[in-house]
Amino acid sequence: MGPVEEHYYRRGDIDFCFLLNRTHHNLRVFDYRVGNYQQKRDFFDRIARSEGLKKVFTVVEKQDSKSWRSVGFSREG
Repeated sequence: MGPVEEHYYRRGDIDFCFLLNRTHHNLRVFDYRVGNYQQKRDFFDRIARSEGLKKVFTVVEKQDSKSWRSVGFSREG
């Protein structure tokens, strides 16, 4: 595979896509559904630990960013 791997994850009310970049040690998440933030964060934490990632970015709608901050993510842009 190339330097960036695209993955889709769907399970119950959780539906997102993520781009794993092992070269730059980061994960970019495109979240398509509101809710289940703690469960999503736990999933990303497991990936980050297993892959040795330094950063996880979430790309979400503006109105959804406060909910992501409630589980420990910070707003970047």
